[in-house]
Amino acid sequence: DPDTATPLLEEALASGRRLDEPFVVAFATQYLGLASLFQGDLVAADRLLRDAAALHQDPGLAAFAMADVGVAALLARSYEAAAEAFSGSLALNEGHDPWTRSHALWGLGLVRWLTGSPGDAASLEREALLLMRDVDDRSGVALCVEALAWFAASEGEWGHAARLAAAAEAVWRSI
Repeated sequence: DPDTATPLLEEALASGRRLDEPFVVAFATQYLGLASLFQGDLVAADRLLRDAAALHQDPGLAAFAMADVGVAALLARSYEAAAEAFSGSLALNEGHDPWTRSHALWGLGLVRWLTGSPGDAASLEREALLLMRDVDDRSGVALCVEALAWFAASEGEWGHAARLAAAAEAVWRSI
């Protein structure tokens, strides 16, 4: 629960600063950003997640935070900012974590679809789906299949969209 977690995260942030523990400061900042995201405060989420990305000393961890920035921007319907964040995450993550890469690809696929590039969107979602499957991220698999269903529906491919939506629902139920 973000409301319960926030005071604990603020305490962790203060302790990390007091003890000069940059790793703790970066992660506490990032998770405060996620709490803000789940509370619907997209402005605070963006600020905290960008701060976390700058604080992380490991490029892979910074990429993880930037993917979260992308999600906040996507939910705020700031598609250019979302595309920049997801692309930045991919650049920072080069050669690092496939899970972070998969989420950045998923988000970038949604942005491409929402901004009128359905071919690019589907390609990005399929790449994300393969990675999600490889890292056994079933919620990520469901998100990608669901996105592909939306793409198919937007192209008038009703039967294909229905099959994909049913597959996504089956994955959600399996979790």
